[in-house]
Amino acid sequence: GIEEREMLKCDVPDDVATLLWSAKESMFKILGIEGVDFARHLSISPFRYTLSSGEARCFEAEEFRSGQNRHFRIYYICLPDFVLTLAVVSVLLYQPFIIYLSVDVIPVKSYGR
Repeated sequence: GIEEREMLKCDVPDDVATLLWSAKESMFKILGIEGVDFARHLSISPFRYTLSSGEARCFEAEEFRSGQNRHFRIYYICLPDFVLTLAVVSVLLYQPFIIYLSVDVIPVKSYGR
C-alpha cells in the first residue's frame, strides 16, 4: 500500500482523492468534536486501492484528536460519479459492544485538491 501523503502527492485519479476525503468526513461525523484537523488528526492506514466497481472494499484508519485514538474500519464503494464511505468504530466500555456508523456520499469531481 501507499502512505496517504504519498498517495496525494502522486497524480492519482479523482476517485482516490475523493475516497480519502470521504473517509475522513465519515470519521469526523462520528467524532462529533470541534477542532479536528483532517491532515493531522485523521490518518488513513496504507492500503491497496482497487476500483470497487460496485463491490464494497475496506481499509483501516485512526483518529488522534479525541484522546481515545479510536480505530476505524472504512468500507467504500466507488461508482462512476460518486464515492460512498461507511466508517465503523467499535467502543467497549463496561457495556455491550457498541458500533458507531457514519455514511458519506461525495461526487467524484467535487473534491478540490
